[in-house]
Amino acid sequence: MKTFNDLVERYLPLNEGLEVSYDIERLKSKLYRTYPNEIEFLDFDFSKKKYEKKPSKFGTALTIDVGFKKPILGDELKHLEAILDFFGYYIAKVKDNSTYFQIEPKYSIEFDPKEWGIEKLYHTTLKKNVPKIMRLGLIAKKTQTTFDHPPDRIYLFHSKYPDVVKGWMSALARNKNVKLEDMVLLSVKVKPYTKYYLDDTATIDNQIISVYTMSAIPSTEIEILIP
Repeated sequence: MKTFNDLVERYLPLNEGLEVSYDIERLKSKLYRTYPNEIEFLDFDFSKKKYEKKPSKFGTALTIDVGFKKPILGDELKHLEAILDFFGYYIAKVKDNSTYFQIEPKYSIEFDPKEWGIEKLYHTTLKKNVPKIMRLGLIAKKTQTTFDHPPDRIYLFHSKYPDVVKGWMSALARNKNVKLEDMVLLSVKVKPYTKYYLDDTATIDNQIISVYTMSAIPSTEIEILIP
């Protein structure tokens, strides 16, 4: 006899081709049903829901960390990827000999900066990129760090603490294997017609809010803060 969850999973793809990531609790339930004896741990931070612009009828999509008792490889990995793709998630990071997976939503919580009193967001990049950015604007592209993400995103962040901003720039510089002096901080105006999504992996309460957008940002909305 089919359960309600079976019916939901069967008919989810018929939602008129909507591009969404489904509720993290639903994905959690599916993983436990699929791997009843193989999962070592499964964690996600539901407190990040507070940043949600408005409740989604599809639920709350959040990053989830899953640890398995044995490596997930070959056909088992393809099966896991198929499940994640079905629910609108992807594998962002693999560690510990393919036993640990950081799984992120393709479409995260929608975030409204102005609800949090944020008028500007920051973006850090290499100084050598500035002339092109100030000519063409910020355009999504494949990541140039070890922080894996889909190539259709522009990452931005906000913090009211200068030390946190400098720390984030320093972390990115180390990741790119360059000096902090090679980096630049850009300010981007928040626009009401632009959709922003929470990057819950890099958001730390009361310190930094990290977001991304899939919309190009024109140079007229960009200011150089730290040359």
